[in-house]
Amino acid sequence: MRLLVIYSIFVLFISLIPVEEPRILVGIPWDKIGHFFIYFIFAIITYKTFFKSLHPYLYVFVYNFSFGLIVEIIQYFLPYRTFEFKDLFFNSLGILVGLMFLRYFKLSLKLINE
Repeated sequence: MRLLVIYSIFVLFISLIPVEEPRILVGIPWDKIGHFFIYFIFAIITYKTFFKSLHPYLYVFVYNFSFGLIVEIIQYFLPYRTFEFKDLFFNSLGILVGLMFLRYFKLSLKLINE
């Protein structure tokens, strides 16, 4: 739980500081790639907290998506940041790919141990 709290604070901090205009990397603004990887890691860390719950994948998605949505809403009211639906899309993509990675990794370990 401690790691989830620390990472949540880290994500909040980097999401609310002033930034310069994003650079383009492989046709995609680097900030969108950043959103993907930050939320990919966020999903894995959140899963570590909720993996014993009844529906851990659902909890991970709801927690991470809600967190990203709240951050975007806060950014809407900041003069140096903006609300972007593309950010929510790349956050969600990172969460989903992170959950698929966990599922695959979990199944792979199960096959190896059998």
